[in-house]
Amino acid sequence: MDCNWLRSTSSHPIADLIQDAIERGEFEEVEVIAGVEACGIPLGFVVAEELELPFTIVHTHHHILRKARLQTVLNGVSTAFADVANRKVILVDDIVNTGETLGTAMRMLREAKAKPVGIVVLVHKQARQSIEGVPLRALIKIVSMTQLSW
Repeated sequence: MDCNWLRSTSSHPIADLIQDAIERGEFEEVEVIAGVEACGIPLGFVVAEELELPFTIVHTHHHILRKARLQTVLNGVSTAFADVANRKVILVDDIVNTGETLGTAMRMLREAKAKPVGIVVLVHKQARQSIEGVPLRALIKIVSMTQLSW
């Protein structure tokens, strides 16, 4: 898969955000990058490539054919890519609205014996700092005036 069209600079801004969060102690060192279907997949792939880490996919909407799912997906986490069992994982997605999809992805990763250590998204539309106890960071935060404390 050629994802060079996703790169806007010599390094990917999400990869930089992850590196900064690790350096500041907000995230633990990561071992696997997981992209949430569908829009988190190309983003996660590019970030994993940039950080030279294994990549996997979390399927939160089980619309995959049952037979294919049984062969390649365990508890919503693709087994066709990197193994996540007993590994520290950062979840990548495009946007967080309510946090429901990312919460589901966190539970699926934990069921697959992974240790989620961070969530990174392009756009964050809430004021929350974590989902299911996992720190959340975004390149762009959109908050309403009612979410601001003056």
